[in-house]
Amino acid sequence: MAKIGRVLRKVSVKSPSPQAKSDLGQQGAPLNIEHPFYFGFLAASGALIAITLLRALQSASQVFVLLVISLFLAMGLNPAVVALERRNLRRGPAVASIVVAVLALVTLAAFIVVPPVVRQVNDFLNGAPQLIDALRNNSTFAKLNEQ
Repeated sequence: MAKIGRVLRKVSVKSPSPQAKSDLGQQGAPLNIEHPFYFGFLAASGALIAITLLRALQSASQVFVLLVISLFLAMGLNPAVVALERRNLRRGPAVASIVVAVLALVTLAAFIVVPPVVRQVNDFLNGAPQLIDALRNNSTFAKLNEQ
């Protein structure tokens, strides 16, 4: 604390001498706040500030989405981590085991869901010409097309 006091004493502001007074010129007329240019300047400044803030929020929106997703996962998986902690497992290994289990479940679900979806999309693409011909020859669609 003594060192700070010495530094502050050396840096302390000294009052200016009367000879150091500088001439800043004559004071101008006060600003007329009712002038249209003043209003235009304020409106343009406000618009620029609003646009800048909106662009900043837009560029940060991806970060907000990631934060919400991570909070959702952390709150949802915390009870499982606490259950493992009650079984005499430290928090670090408990979190790691839960993360590995969740990743394994997601991978398993992807292996179960993706092949049928790919097969159905391929069947749809292969059968698309026949479906379009069937729609062209359909009398109901022909009547709707005429109307």
